[in-house]
Amino acid sequence: KKAIMSGGSVHNMILPLRRKDGEEIVCAYSGVTLNIGGEDRLLSLALDITENRLLEAKVREDEQKFRQIIENISEAFWLCESGRFLFANSEFMRIFSTSSNALTTDSEGILDVVHPEDRGAARGVLLGNSTHDGQETLFRVRLGTQLRWIRAKRFPVSSSLLHSSRFAGVAEDVTEMKRAEDEVRSSRLMLAKVNESLEQKNIALHELIFQMRQEHERLERSVESSIATMVHPILRRIKEQSNEKIMPLLEVLESNLSQLTT
Repeated sequence: KKAIMSGGSVHNMILPLRRKDGEEIVCAYSGVTLNIGGEDRLLSLALDITENRLLEAKVREDEQKFRQIIENISEAFWLCESGRFLFANSEFMRIFSTSSNALTTDSEGILDVVHPEDRGAARGVLLGNSTHDGQETLFRVRLGTQLRWIRAKRFPVSSSLLHSSRFAGVAEDVTEMKRAEDEVRSSRLMLAKVNESLEQKNIALHELIFQMRQEHERLERSVESSIATMVHPILRRIKEQSNEKIMPLLEVLESNLSQLTT
């Protein structure tokens, strides 16, 4: 009022007002003093912005809830537009060893902790490349003295009010999962080698058994041949020259030899 009365002006001053019916509203008031016909006149404009203020309060409340939720999830979360970080939660800061100030001043600096061989893939999913939308990307980062595996995925955020280049992303440390996968893969390779070795030993064992059977059959044929060609003739000559007392014994011996050869 003092500014207006002294010939000045005010612009969009937020004023709480009360209607005649007692309802309280919020107005954006602008006023200026004009000299018309030698007389000072006050030109005023009051715009009811009660709904706007309520909407702003609701947006702030929703944003606070959103931040609380995002800060309490186990995954890293970030919001990016045109290669510029708009938001990142504390897990994101931890994984990439960075801070909000660093992200604001140098977005590309986040790639310093990424393994040189993986920086191309990491840049695409972290800072913006439409070919990565909806795809999972694996890359390595240096966290202290450890090399950690990170799995990241990004997706576009679009609406009638947002630019199409804005996107959000989530990432998680999957080092333990990768280590377990590598151990399983190593165990499978070892098992395959053991199975191959056992198969080779099994083949060798079958070959040995086959050779032993052949040798056994050869020995049987040799014994049969020796009995037929050598023992039986000798036994017949002994029978011809023996007396009746030992004849039964010779017959039993000859019978047993015959059974052995057959």
